[in-house]
Amino acid sequence: MDKNKMEESFRDEAVGHTLYKIYGDRARSEGLEDIARLYYDTSENELSHAKAFYDELNGKEAIEKQMRRAIADEEADARKYHEWHADDGDARLLALSKIEAGHGERFKKRLRDFEGGTDYNCEKPASWRCHRCGFVASGRNAPTVCPLCFASQGSFYRM
Repeated sequence: MDKNKMEESFRDEAVGHTLYKIYGDRARSEGLEDIARLYYDTSENELSHAKAFYDELNGKEAIEKQMRRAIADEEADARKYHEWHADDGDARLLALSKIEAGHGERFKKRLRDFEGGTDYNCEKPASWRCHRCGFVASGRNAPTVCPLCFASQGSFYRM
């Protein structure tokens, strides 16, 4: 398959994943759990397809490269929404611009920690939350394993 077809297929599968997740949420809100499950299951299938096309197009990228791409994407979205807000004054676009800029800042901070080797340790005691189960620990280092759900240290973030 040529690159253009792979890129189009990736986009189609990624959009399908998102739409089916939205449709599933709507079905669940209406009490239609069986239909919601159909959408959620199909959404996961579409995500798997999107990942396969992404990997074919990009290979196994380093985390740092992906984070830099995320920073650039979030900053570009922030600028776009800010410009659109300037064009028509829609307050939602200004709010989205600020949120997207905040996403970029979160990625920048995390990338600095990752590259600096301080992602799971710090100079003074901090609180660390497990992404998986919500367990909170205190100390200079994140736990190597979550005592509640047994997730790895990579599941913790500094609060």
